[in-house]
Amino acid sequence: RGVESTRFARRKRRRSCWSGSRLIAEIDRWPASFTTMPLRVWSYVGVAVSLLAFVYIVGFLGKMLVYGGGASGFPTLIISILFLGGVQLISLGVIGEYLGRMYEEVKGRPLYIVAERIGVDERVPAKADSA
Repeated sequence: RGVESTRFARRKRRRSCWSGSRLIAEIDRWPASFTTMPLRVWSYVGVAVSLLAFVYIVGFLGKMLVYGGGASGFPTLIISILFLGGVQLISLGVIGEYLGRMYEEVKGRPLYIVAERIGVDERVPAKADSA
């Protein structure tokens, strides 16, 4: 069994059918086309931003304990913005990773392609287990 197809003849000229503007238009699609890596990168960026906020908290508290008071609202504002921004980036990455894996599963592509079957009777269809 197989799928019959007709192969079109190649053009005689050796130049590509893709124009420069068409190639440039495709550039913005390639980073996220076949992978969930950009989503994972945002998760890592979120972890890095949250760690930066934590380091800033420790530094601020250490400075406050050693030297006494300081600016009353600015450091806490920056710390909270950094930390919450990092948490949002982590959440965005986790949700995106989840959606990316769900998309891969929904496509229903096989894990592998069988090139040749040896020792299997083709006349007997495989039966699904009815549990």
